Amino acid sequence: MAGKFQDVHDDACTDFAVLAAHAKDGNRFVEVRVEDGRVKEMYIW
Repeated sequence: MAGKFQDVHDDACTDFAVLAAHAKDGNRFVEVRVEDGRVKEMYIW
């Protein structure tokens, strides 16, 4: 599962939070790419 959202939208923060919550619940490995202090991509394995 991968998440890539336009971070210019306020919903991006919510979208990443939902993905992270599901990853934690499923005890999944998460990789994130951060640029300028902002999450740009999130990969859940």
